[in-house]
Amino acid sequence: MQAGATSRRNDIEDVLIENALGQGMFVGDKVFPPIASGEQDARFDKLAFAQIKTTSVDDLAASTSESNQVEHEYTTDNFKTVERRLKELVTYRDNALLKGFDAEVNVSAGLQYYMRLKQEKRVADIAFDVTTSFVSYTTAVTIPWSTSATATPVKDIQTAYQSLLDQINGRSDGARLVGIGNWQARIDLLASADVKNRWLYANGKGDMKDLTNQQIADVLGLDEVHFSRLQIDSAQIWNSDRFGIYMVSDNPMIKSAVRVGNTFYWTGNSPAMWNVESWENVDPDGTMIRVQTDSIEKLITARAGHVLTAVD
Repeated sequence: MQAGATSRRNDIEDVLIENALGQGMFVGDKVFPPIASGEQDARFDKLAFAQIKTTSVDDLAASTSESNQVEHEYTTDNFKTVERRLKELVTYRDNALLKGFDAEVNVSAGLQYYMRLKQEKRVADIAFDVTTSFVSYTTAVTIPWSTSATATPVKDIQTAYQSLLDQINGRSDGARLVGIGNWQARIDLLASADVKNRWLYANGKGDMKDLTNQQIADVLGLDEVHFSRLQIDSAQIWNSDRFGIYMVSDNPMIKSAVRVGNTFYWTGNSPAMWNVESWENVDPDGTMIRVQTDSIEKLITARAGHVLTAVD
């Protein structure tokens, strides 16, 4: 039974930003980054990737005429956010074991972790979907990356990148090229002769097992690369047989930048992507903690991604 008014817990939210459970393993927000929206149900324009109209691209200026105006082609799309929340009681017995705030942070982190697992699964189901979402933008590699002696992951990724550029008529608009894979892809990449030789040629030394994700991205010709070994019910969230490359943008002006997708959250009900609230509870006595979001994962342009299959 609720006994007190609900309070937003910015103090806990601030801690979770830096210390959320499983922080390094969540990669969904690297490919579908969050964007705040003042509306819960909204329409928006996005790039159609048609060529700029040829009548508008003459930049030669005459002293007696106005500047030519560039005209892009857009299509219209929409999103509608969904409220999601979980709660858990911090009992007075919990507070006897830990300081009250520490107990509340631990419970909040657990709730957020469960919710982020679900979100991660939703993003992975979209980003690695080669049956529907990326059915026209996918390629099977010739040699699995687990065949360390002869696999060519760098060529595979660069070929996929060229296909991606063709898909978007060569536009990138400052978006980041991000690679996403299962943790097994990281293991296979570091073991492959292709990656080893390129790294050692460029650097002359180094233990492959110590390479950072950014160093791997540099070898592969990507801006970023992220790997995950998160599981739900003993199943890997990100399929070890796939690796995706995506154009990613945080720009809230959607029609101004290429991007594969975003996660929209409605600030009217979710001032931050992940909100923490609490209230005093009776019977049983304690503090009820609730983590809540009002958001939706949205595929904006499948053309801005390319998925490699048969990599493992």
